[in-house]
Amino acid sequence: MASPITSSATINTYLGTNPYTSDQITQASNWANEAVENYCEQVFAAANYHEWHALVNSDVVILKQRPIASIAEVAGNTKNAMSLSYTNSDTAAVGRVHIDEESIFVTYGVAAVSGSSQTLSSHASIAILAALFDSLPGWTVAMESECDPDALKPIMTVDARGGTVYAEGPGDGISCDPDEDAGLLHLSSPRTGWVYVRYNAGAVPAGLEQIATEMAATFLARKGDPTVTSEKVGNTAFTYGGGGDVMSAFYPRLDRYRKRSL
Repeated sequence: MASPITSSATINTYLGTNPYTSDQITQASNWANEAVENYCEQVFAAANYHEWHALVNSDVVILKQRPIASIAEVAGNTKNAMSLSYTNSDTAAVGRVHIDEESIFVTYGVAAVSGSSQTLSSHASIAILAALFDSLPGWTVAMESECDPDALKPIMTVDARGGTVYAEGPGDGISCDPDEDAGLLHLSSPRTGWVYVRYNAGAVPAGLEQIATEMAATFLARKGDPTVTSEKVGNTAFTYGGGGDVMSAFYPRLDRYRKRSL
């Protein structure tokens, strides 16, 4: 669900006396909020995030969300956090490990293959997580070093049978100079390898609420006549091209809030 960039109350205040129903105002608000986030390619709601970034001789980390509210951790490279191995003498046996941003999943067995999944954020330590998997038949799992379980680096499905798979966590902390508005971290020197970042970001920048509110008002005004090619909303006049797309008039003002890349 999109962030509450604008709201029904804000739209009603902006429009003053108007002919629209509460359902129509709500629909316009929802459309404007979603349209803004889709165009800007980012979420404008404060939340905690954690990300792995692969750098190649770069001193800049481009975070997925902005503006940055606070940074909890920035670490370079990786450390082995947990080792997993599976032993089964049957030639048809499988023992595999998969890690994504939310969970760790192992599959094992022969004919009737079993599976066990654990949500990373629901466990307080790697030690607890390792003990759960170590209790499964045929598995030997041990903690190598502690970190937040949800900080484990994602890996594609890997074969743990007859060998050891190491789940990696963040390495040592590194310093950075953040550009909060741009969502960029400037490192002290170029790096090649993994960088892990845990941070809080997302807020409605000044001015964006006004844009979303005007978009919602335009959406409402044009629903009655989709052939309209120009109109005035508040004190602003809009001219539409190519069939009168509602969004096109707002692109120049929204561009400053779009996700940046280098």
